[in-house]
Amino acid sequence: MKRIILLIFFIGTGASMASVLPIAHRGASAYAPENTLSAILKAIELKSKYIEVDVHMSKDGEIVVIHDQTVDRTSSGSGRVYEKSLRGLKELDFGSWFGPDFKGEKIPTLREVLAVIPQGYTLIIELKDGGEIYPHIEEKIIKQVKEYNLENQVILKSFSFKILNTFEALAPEIERLYCTFGGNSWITLDNFLRFKSIFEGSQFSYLQVHKFFLGTSLIKQSHQRGIKIIVWDVHDQDTIDKFKSLGVDFIESNNPDLVFETK
Repeated sequence: MKRIILLIFFIGTGASMASVLPIAHRGASAYAPENTLSAILKAIELKSKYIEVDVHMSKDGEIVVIHDQTVDRTSSGSGRVYEKSLRGLKELDFGSWFGPDFKGEKIPTLREVLAVIPQGYTLIIELKDGGEIYPHIEEKIIKQVKEYNLENQVILKSFSFKILNTFEALAPEIERLYCTFGGNSWITLDNFLRFKSIFEGSQFSYLQVHKFFLGTSLIKQSHQRGIKIIVWDVHDQDTIDKFKSLGVDFIESNNPDLVFETK
């Protein structure tokens, strides 16, 4: 009888652990320079079916894939993205900072990224700064997603309720992801400190919470609402296994391949 109980326990645990999926953070950014085609293609090679990227907009209105508002940290140049034309951005080296094998890597446009997403994969597009900095960027993102017929393979992500609500108004059929540091039933920390429930302010299918602020209570509350939970800033095997055991749905990591492994 004990053997049967133990067998059921291990089968159940294994199924739960196996159901946790990786999200390749800025592509497989442990293996290639973040937010580049090399990082995205590496994530595809590793069979990470969910790939996250960040977007900003150039001076001439092209949506480009880069995390920061400036090019200083990840390129051979300096200055703000919106001060540079796409041609100027393409002249910069976005790979050498990571390693000599990536010398000459170019900043990709969103269109270039959408073009390489295979069937069965999902691209998570994070927008930190909306129309107040980049005029009509939300509309442009949605237009490009629709040009590639990827409405069912894209999730729109932001820390901003305003941006998520704009996305909902423009394309309610495309799923949305609310990214936070953490929160509960009366306070939330995203890009501001808000004295309101983490579940108020916008409609979304995914909730992303930093590892320092995510516990079983919030996971349970989210699942009761039909919202899938993502933990972020998780890059080592021990922490990955910890959150697998807590019952999250996704782990966003620079090392998406480690999510498939279990100690």
